Amino acid sequence: MLVAALASLITIDKDECLMFVSRNLAKGDSNWFTYYTISDAKVTFKKGDKFTYDIFLDPQNPVAKGAIDIDVDSGDPLRDSNVNDTSGHRAHGDTVLDEAKGHWLHREIPLDKLSGRTSVTWNLNFEGDPYGRYMMVVDNVKVTHPDGTVDVIYEGGRPKVAKLDTAAGYSKFPAWRIVDRADIQPGKDLEPIIAATMEQASKKQALEAIDQELGIVEKYLKDKPMDIHTRQHLDQTRQYLDALYASDNVTPQQIEAALHMASQAMEHAHPEMQKYTGHLVGHAHIDLQWLWEWQEGIVASHDTFNQAVKFMDEFPGFTFSQSSSVIYKAVQDAYPDLFKKVQAKVKKGQWEIVGGRVCEGDTNMISPESHAMQFLYGQTYFKENFGKTAVVGWEPDTFGHTIQMPQILKMGGCKYYYFCRGGKGKPLFWWQALDGTKVLAFDEPASGSWYNSDISYKQFQEMLDFENNTGSKDALMVYGVGNHGGGPSREMIQEAMKMMSNKDLPPIKFSTATQFFKKLETYDLKKIPVINEELNPVFDGCYTTHSEVKQLNREAENTTATAEAVAVMANQFGFAYPHAQFRKSWEDICFNHHHDTLPGSGIHAPYENTKVTLGRAIADSNETITKAMELLSLRVTPKTGGMSFVVANPLGWKRSGWVETLAVPSGWNGQNMDLDQLVAYGPDGTSYPVEVLDRITHRIRFYAGDVPSFGYKVFQVKNGGVTVARGPVKQIGWQITGPDLSAEIDAQYGGFKTLTFRGKTFHNVGRLRLDYERPGGMTAWVIQGIAKSKPWVASNVEIHQRPYGVDVIATYSMDSVNRPGTPTKVMQKFELRDGATEIPVTVDCDWHNVGSSSTDNPMLRVAFDVEGDSPKAEYDVPFGYLERPADGKEYPALKWGALGDLAILNDCKYGYDATGNTLTMTLIRSSYEPDPEPNPGHHTWHYSIRPKGDDETWADVTRAGYDLNQPLLCATVPFDAKGAAPLEWSALSMDDPSAISYGLKLAEGSNDPIARLYSCGPDATKLGVQTVFSGKKVNEVNFLEDRLNAFNPVLRGFEIKSIRWSK
Repeated sequence: MLVAALASLITIDKDECLMFVSRNLAKGDSNWFTYYTISDAKVTFKKGDKFTYDIFLDPQNPVAKGAIDIDVDSGDPLRDSNVNDTSGHRAHGDTVLDEAKGHWLHREIPLDKLSGRTSVTWNLNFEGDPYGRYMMVVDNVKVTHPDGTVDVIYEGGRPKVAKLDTAAGYSKFPAWRIVDRADIQPGKDLEPIIAATMEQASKKQALEAIDQELGIVEKYLKDKPMDIHTRQHLDQTRQYLDALYASDNVTPQQIEAALHMASQAMEHAHPEMQKYTGHLVGHAHIDLQWLWEWQEGIVASHDTFNQAVKFMDEFPGFTFSQSSSVIYKAVQDAYPDLFKKVQAKVKKGQWEIVGGRVCEGDTNMISPESHAMQFLYGQTYFKENFGKTAVVGWEPDTFGHTIQMPQILKMGGCKYYYFCRGGKGKPLFWWQALDGTKVLAFDEPASGSWYNSDISYKQFQEMLDFENNTGSKDALMVYGVGNHGGGPSREMIQEAMKMMSNKDLPPIKFSTATQFFKKLETYDLKKIPVINEELNPVFDGCYTTHSEVKQLNREAENTTATAEAVAVMANQFGFAYPHAQFRKSWEDICFNHHHDTLPGSGIHAPYENTKVTLGRAIADSNETITKAMELLSLRVTPKTGGMSFVVANPLGWKRSGWVETLAVPSGWNGQNMDLDQLVAYGPDGTSYPVEVLDRITHRIRFYAGDVPSFGYKVFQVKNGGVTVARGPVKQIGWQITGPDLSAEIDAQYGGFKTLTFRGKTFHNVGRLRLDYERPGGMTAWVIQGIAKSKPWVASNVEIHQRPYGVDVIATYSMDSVNRPGTPTKVMQKFELRDGATEIPVTVDCDWHNVGSSSTDNPMLRVAFDVEGDSPKAEYDVPFGYLERPADGKEYPALKWGALGDLAILNDCKYGYDATGNTLTMTLIRSSYEPDPEPNPGHHTWHYSIRPKGDDETWADVTRAGYDLNQPLLCATVPFDAKGAAPLEWSALSMDDPSAISYGLKLAEGSNDPIARLYSCGPDATKLGVQTVFSGKKVNEVNFLEDRLNAFNPVLRGFEIKSIRWSK
């Protein structure tokens, strides 16, 4: 009887193909996508394999996007492997395929980057934010091997698998149908076929629900003992369902019969499934600004918050979790009545605060102090307005996670971490920082979902997988429309409640992330893995895209940290520390750390506001520096004669360096001072050189030696009685020689063919290189494949002898890509000075290249070759340094990257690449999507070439990086000042050579000094502290400035410490 019924349902068509239809119902930008599995065929890929398929896109699609993706057993799926087809189109489903719009397009995609990996699932993929219906038809899905053999994935008929894999955004149930290829032709009216497919989808949806329930039973009973009758019943139910799937004429009676059979099957699994619990956490990912401006983000926040509150009133059990203090503050300011309702829901326990930071921001490119400020002002806001702080770190969309994040989270008051990008394929793990600090981390994609997921039966399948991987019968289910806000829809909540009432399913409940993590702690978590790696890289283009914004961020961070330190120093002499101004500046800086802002992956418009807010932070901090330095200059009495200058050091170690100033008339007049005989003297009479930069304005610079840690030193500049002789660094032709330096200038390319410096020899130093990226999708996020690479030939190379060394200046020019008649010009100036430990370089760039989808697009890198076998690559990361493979990948770094013993310091760059014996630093790119012109016009950057000395550590290099970014400060001391302060003074110093004591501030709402430092090395050391700060209590505090314990001078390897002196 059953066999006959099955036979009556099955038909076989010829020349069939597969139609797939889905609909985006969100009218705002919601990062909508659908992945639908059509096969689980296992193919192990080899070099030379090609993935081929035919695709036809409905001309009425809102945007011509559609693809087939491959999930693999390890590493990135095809979509994230930066692979292009033979026509140059990216394999990712977010790529526009105009050639397939109303036409059949045959795609061939090389699979070399997947070599050695095995396919897991093959998924139809739609991506596209515009509202509307999307349709694709696919056929002849195959993998062709170099030996001529072929693996057929789909070639007509019902697909081997037919189930929803992942969906994000707000959409209807996707529909598929087998159609005749003859009916899918250019110019043919497809609406009747699409309508029939959608009509069939309602029946298919009912079948899929039954199929999902049956799949749950099969999975839960897979390894459990069962009697022969149970097995037969499961097998028969599966056969019947498969037959219904294959039929185009399913009746309601047949669906009801299938439902009855599946319900009987579920009875067998019911006792087992009741042991599980799914924690439903409603969420709306809100990008502050991305494909929109912040004011639109505020409206999206209002709509999201307002709807969540309404749902809480309508569905009393419903819960919602949201991060980012800046979003709450925007709602509070613009919609105070709504904000009061949110406060009430938080108090009631329905609304959960997560994240703890000002925003969901980048973690790789922000300074150590910015990490502290993100948590200080995020958690402080939550405490002020809700009486509580977050304990779950929340970064679902952030593009990678720095290695010290577990320690940063703990210092920020968080003990758990939820994220979605950059994972290692483990759904739950202990994530360990360089110092050994661990947090419990949940990787959503490794569990099978995404932060924008809907509610589906698939999550019940994931529940069992989660138990198999972790031992936990409690699983996290984050759901809701996101990116442009939204949150859980009414349909999602109703579906959840329907599932809650279905006693045949595993129990699920409205919950919070905190409740989930706390429940996890009741399990034996010793069995879950420990990962002691960074969760990087994710999008390599984001380390360079939007050069100006990254430079403004660095300048704002440096200037504000410098202002805080000098304000604390001046506060010891009566200066009023501007608490409110610093909070405002840091909150603006932290806002622009947003993971689509600082990485450069937004449209152009929001960056105009970024320039304003960061510019204001820089200006306010510079004003504070000026006022604090003025006060310090009034508190000393200068020596008689010449001019005196107070030089302040905003960092926590003794340092020396050149400072620029003006010889003002009040000190110059009547003293017969000779520009050619000026010498600088320290308080103890030690002399230092002076160099005249401009004879008309009397702009000079002098070498300020041994300026104390977090302190100042007064220098007197006057006639030295002798003419300063030319230094020993000299030029002879294209050669430069000095006591510890020799170089051969590269007359063709600029820079140096060979450089021997500090006892180390390097080659092709400072050579500019033009790498031309192939066009592709997501160019802001991803460095496309390099079509060609060539060193940039210099237009001119000049050598200038200076009083204390030699300057080498190389200039370059090119016809700008896609902007004819406007050349791109670059100048590099290398400064070689007597007795220096590094070579400062200034890059002046007038960039007018504009990227496009029809050209190879230039990016500019500067390259350096080192000697030795397999040199190691090291990188400056927040609160430490990290070795990475020299594998040709672009990696993020803060103030320096190194290969072998050569470190390249920078003042605003973040992308480095080490390959073999060559280190490059990326200066600028020509991305064009979503911002068509992110880098127009003039830029000035600085970097330094610094070999690591034989007796130095990477901590010494790190300090040099800080020195470049936060230079010494200088102010003129009035000749008639009558202060009682000493001519040399230090607020705080530490004698640990591995300690990077970089930060000094006053505690919030207090005059208690707080010093921030970290160990830049793996070994434990002991701090020796000398300070003028007095206090009955010296405590260690976290980033929230809460007391942790009494100060312990022992510093663990790579440990972060904040020390507070309290009266």
